Amino acid sequence: MGKMIDIINIILLIAVVFIFIALRSVLGRRTGLEKPVIFDIEEVVESAVEYDKKRDIVDSIEATDLQNKFDKELKTLVKNDKQFTVDYFSEGVKRAYELILVAYAEENLKLLDSLLTQNIYDEFNDSIKVRKDKQQTLEYILIKVENLEIQDISITKNIAKIKVSIHTMNNTFVSEIINDEKVNKHSTANIKEIWTFDKNLKSSDPNWKVSEINRPN
Repeated sequence: MGKMIDIINIILLIAVVFIFIALRSVLGRRTGLEKPVIFDIEEVVESAVEYDKKRDIVDSIEATDLQNKFDKELKTLVKNDKQFTVDYFSEGVKRAYELILVAYAEENLKLLDSLLTQNIYDEFNDSIKVRKDKQQTLEYILIKVENLEIQDISITKNIAKIKVSIHTMNNTFVSEIINDEKVNKHSTANIKEIWTFDKNLKSSDPNWKVSEINRPN
């Protein structure tokens, strides 16, 4: 992980400590028996650095496992795109995931067309038409990506496919007219899906496109 992420994590942890102190001074009750609370900032900083080191080790192990398992495919991808790395692709998947679902909620067909293969685009478009017929409006908010893991990489006849397991927490707000009354529904859900991204290595189009979406049983 980069130094910038380390610094941000340290700043956030220090901020949490000071907020806790401030809240305690406002909400706490003095009885005269309390022991003084002492926060060691150096320990907080060391804890943040240690956490990032452990996370770096996990990321490194995962990247090494992928390298060993898909060495030939990864070398082909790097040869085709000098900027390609597993981390770079994974960050792109996170952005694409949110972009696609927000575009779906906002009925942005142009953006969907640029990020989906024809078969998936048609499915999204059909669903949008059904929503319109029901006079529904949809708002989507990605709370966080819980986990993202590359499961498979394959290249056949210049078509690269990367299968990614995505676990997210999402908020959705649906409004619709029922019996001439507007009804609002809200739901928060943990979603686990397998998204497959395709790219034609001979195409000038730099985008990876979603070609398949499945939910594991």
